[in-house]
Amino acid sequence: MTALPYRYITLPEERDEAILRLSSHPVIGVDIEGDSLYHYQDKVCLVQISGGEENFIFDPLLLDTIEPLSSLFKNEKIVKIFHGAEYDLISLKRDFGFTILTIFDTVLAARAVGIKAFSLQNLVSLYFNIALVKTHQKANWSKRPISTDQLEYAYKDTSFLAGLYERLVAEVEKKGRQDQIQEECFLLQERVWEEKEFSSEKYFKIKGAKNLPEGSQKILRELVIAREQQAKDLDRPPFKVISNEDLFLLAKQPPHSLEELKVLFPRQTASVFRNPVFWLKTLSLGEKSHEPLPLKVKKGGAPPTPAQEKRFTELKKWRDAQAVEEGVEPAMIISTDVLRSITSRDIHSPERLSESGLLRQWQIKRYGQKIDSI
Repeated sequence: MTALPYRYITLPEERDEAILRLSSHPVIGVDIEGDSLYHYQDKVCLVQISGGEENFIFDPLLLDTIEPLSSLFKNEKIVKIFHGAEYDLISLKRDFGFTILTIFDTVLAARAVGIKAFSLQNLVSLYFNIALVKTHQKANWSKRPISTDQLEYAYKDTSFLAGLYERLVAEVEKKGRQDQIQEECFLLQERVWEEKEFSSEKYFKIKGAKNLPEGSQKILRELVIAREQQAKDLDRPPFKVISNEDLFLLAKQPPHSLEELKVLFPRQTASVFRNPVFWLKTLSLGEKSHEPLPLKVKKGGAPPTPAQEKRFTELKKWRDAQAVEEGVEPAMIISTDVLRSITSRDIHSPERLSESGLLRQWQIKRYGQKIDSI
């Protein structure tokens, strides 16, 4: 019988042995699988960790606890490699309170050396000439028992990370961008999870909402509130209750009967027909609402002066040329939003740039004098 290339960890004794084995590796690859596509509040359903030739898949839904992983994550001597670390880090902090130190993000490193196609699939293809199959990317990872195909998929998300780390570190050094990656990855480990409470003003983020008349906006707001409650009651992501596009259409052309609803949505499988009476009642509540809409806050303050606009254009021109020279995306030099903030606040010297908090230290060191001269 051929040994599996991974170990699926569901028992405490297996977990403890795996942690002991992983602790001997100076570099480990880490990834998670969550269930955000299937539940109102997503959770971590698997934690994959690879070290050397060993690949472990920890199942927090079957284990009594995965808290013992804390010692591994806090060990500063072990580099933890993530691909697109932010979501994974925040999820692990949210669900388990882990502190994760000494991080390396392969997405940040790839972008810093000018790789524009930086998905894990593309990087593995580029460096190892292996095609990763992403058939289970949208799987329901909270469902148990978990399939062998899913486990096979899951371990591959970490088994290549150490190899990518070695290659990308070498390229980062060639580009002289070690300080950039070091600072960016340190800032990642400082990220904290903040619970975001639902706000009825969320309706305003739906595409086209701000262009609707006041009455339609009130309807849309009521629809968004109702969808959130339905999502919570049904334990589904809001978009799986009813889409933003369908809510917008209901608010823009509100039907008042089942017949009118059918005219608006000829496709009888539309999600609104799961509970048409509920949505018609919600529409009526929105039409009768006397709750004022939120005041529109103008962003950006006063319009830029001609001198500020001229400087912004010159900075952007310099930034774009610098990006071409370095072979990276313009945003990897300085983002357009930050350039706009620099000019609107008339910031010049490296000292003032540092005080402003707009730029990283590596950006000030590399580009501060040039910004001051423009």
